Amino acid sequence: MIKTAVGRATLVIAAAAIAYLPANPLVRAEAMLGLSPAPLERYLGIKSVFSGMTEGMHQLVHGELGKALAANFLTPLVACLVLAWVVTGAHIRTRHQERWAAALFIFLSALVNIVHPLH
Repeated sequence: MIKTAVGRATLVIAAAAIAYLPANPLVRAEAMLGLSPAPLERYLGIKSVFSGMTEGMHQLVHGELGKALAANFLTPLVACLVLAWVVTGAHIRTRHQERWAAALFIFLSALVNIVHPLH
C-alpha cells in the first residue's frame, strides 16, 4: 500500500507516461500473455468494466476524449477515480465495502456490455 500522496502521484504519473508512449508496452505485454482481450471476453463474449480501458487511457492522455469514450465510455470516470485515490488514498477496509465494490463492478460491467456491445 502506498501511504503518501506523493508516492501515489508518482505511480500515476509513471503509468500515464507509459500510456502516452506511441507503442504502449502494456498493450504489447497483454497481447503476448494472452490477456487482451480478457479470456471472459474472448471465449464468452462478455466484456468487463475494464474492457478497452488500456486503449481508452492511452487516448485520454493524448487528449483524445472522443476516442477514449469510444474505447470504453467509463474511461474518464476511472481516470477521475484514480485522481481521487491519489489525493485521498482511500481503499476498501470492510466486508461491506467489498460487497459494494463487487456489486458496482458487476453493474458497470453489465453497463459496458449494453453501451459497447461486441461487433
